[in-house]
Order: sequence, then structure tokens, then C-alpha cells
Amino acid sequence: MAKRAFILFCVVCVLSVFFLVNKDTTISGEKISQWKGAVAEAFKKAEKSILSIVDPDPDDSIIKPDEDINKCACGGTGYIVHADGHKTECPYHFKAPEVDTHACECDTRRTYCNCVKAYGECGCRPQKEGGILDFIFGR
Repeated sequence: MAKRAFILFCVVCVLSVFFLVNKDTTISGEKISQWKGAVAEAFKKAEKSILSIVDPDPDDSIIKPDEDINKCACGGTGYIVHADGHKTECPYHFKAPEVDTHACECDTRRTYCNCVKAYGECGCRPQKEGGILDFIFGR
């Protein structure tokens, strides 16, 4: 009896292995390419029907900084606007704002006089000599 049970067990194991192992379990590169093509076609159909896109193949070329203003990502503004909204300076077209190096003799840390630039000379009243506190605190 044990011998028959053992033989029956072996036969069942061999048959199960024979039927469970499929010779087509490996996926070839050709089959993957077919699947990719089918998925791409399905997406194109979905975009066309759901989004009503006339041209399902948009121009997704990357726009980079370029010396030519017409080709540059900044469009000549000097700033490149990124997808999240932040801006960076264009390496070709950014012009730093001019720094005013004008200094009037009546300028202090807290005041700014523009009369030299506007009128060509300073028309401000001379400053009073400060007291000891102005000297100590540098006013």
C-alpha cells in the first residue's frame, strides 16, 4: 500500500510540473516592443477622445538658454521662468540693474539726498554738529 501511494504521489508531482511549466514564460524583447506600441496607441486614442486633442504628438522639445533671443528660454527678458514659477537669471541676457554710486555730502545712514543727481549740486542745508550721543552711536 505504501509503495502504491508513493508511486501515485510521484506521478501526480511529475504531471503537475509538466502542466504548470509553460514554455512561453519568458518575455522576449519583441513582445515588450509590441506591448509598448499597443500602450502608446491606447494613450493616443484616449487623449484624442477624452481631451479632444487634434495633434496627439505635441512638441516636447526642451528650450534652453541660447545667445539668440528668439531661441532662448528667457525670450530676451533676462529671466528664465521655471515650471514652479520661480525665476533665475539668464546667463546670456540678464543685465544687472545699475547701482547708483552717487553720494551727496549730506547723506547719512538714515537719509539719502538726490539733489546732486537731480540738480548737479547739493542744495541741502549744512548739518548741525551732533552732540555726544550722536558721536557715540554714530548718527
